[in-house]
Amino acid sequence: MLETLIEDRIDHKKPRHDGITYIIDKFQGFDKENFETISPYIDMVKIYGAFPLLLKQQSLINRIDFYHLSNVLVSTGSTLTAV
Repeated sequence: MLETLIEDRIDHKKPRHDGITYIIDKFQGFDKENFETISPYIDMVKIYGAFPLLLKQQSLINRIDFYHLSNVLVSTGSTLTAV
């Protein structure tokens, strides 16, 4: 049913230059199966706030790898940055 929506987008092939969609990941409950279903409609995920600084490094790497395998870009930028 959702497959027809992507065909009507301004630019339906990734990487898109128009009609970009992003979501925020607050590292709460995560349903990989549901994300795989909607990943064709998501261009970028921003990992919320200071979570990248607070998580175990391997947990963060695993989440980013999953997004990349789903052809979704990841941003960890925020108002809080470690130097």
